[in-house]
Amino acid sequence: MERQLETIAAQGWPDVDLWISDDGSTDGTVAVLDAVVARWSKGRARLTQGPRTGNPADNFRALLLGLDSVPAAVALADQDDLWVPDKLERAMAALSSYADRPAVYCGRTQLIDAAGRDIGLSPAFIRPPSFRNALVQSLAGGNTMVLNRAATELVRESLRRTSVLAHDWWIYMIVSGAGGAMHYDLSPTVKYRQHGSNAVGSNNDWPARLQRLRKVFAGRFREWNDGNQTALEHCRDLLTPEANRTLDLFAQMRRGGPIHRLAALREGHFFRQTAGGQAMLMLACALGLT
Repeated sequence: MERQLETIAAQGWPDVDLWISDDGSTDGTVAVLDAVVARWSKGRARLTQGPRTGNPADNFRALLLGLDSVPAAVALADQDDLWVPDKLERAMAALSSYADRPAVYCGRTQLIDAAGRDIGLSPAFIRPPSFRNALVQSLAGGNTMVLNRAATELVRESLRRTSVLAHDWWIYMIVSGAGGAMHYDLSPTVKYRQHGSNAVGSNNDWPARLQRLRKVFAGRFREWNDGNQTALEHCRDLLTPEANRTLDLFAQMRRGGPIHRLAALREGHFFRQTAGGQAMLMLACALGLT
């Protein structure tokens, strides 16, 4: 954690307010964070107490809703990952082209082990981000995301209406569904530490992919889709007319017989970013696991 905060302090971007939520740590983290807040010199710093539900999405929700004002951009940071020195400069340069349109900068990560050694890259997603992809797949980790003011206001409004299961997946869904932009950077700006306590982790190896496949057959994918669909129903008026039609087709894809479900999958042009992921989606749809 301290190393992560050092990489945030070392950013080339001059002004960085630090908002931290401690979600019930019991290992001396609060004392460390109090010291960080006391010496932070790049802007304001504030430490708050999280909701203590055990769900990282609830902690980020509380942080975003607890902002006393909406800044020009909000960058999400996650536990002990490391930022490359120009992360914020690259993100702000990318977001500057979207004016008042909701936009999110995100991208791949450099994977590192517990000792900080490079162990590979997260998968490269090259198909253009869209709501049709967002409904069936998260695009990027929240630890890579930087939201412009319009995206932050949109996400905050949505979170006033509903809780969510995964904050990064939700950001992709609500921003793309509202006609916003997802700027996906193929060059990593975050070193994503892999260890036993990762909430999600990378799916960049076969054991991780097999584990996710097992979750599909255990009904976990359907449970997540249930939660996402329910949350989106509370935000219909925030979505574009096209996104609302796509959401209707998504609902059709999840009910009825196999032929009916596969027809809705085809009509809705729902897709995952890789050929293997698309095959898994079609199989799950045919078996009624979506």
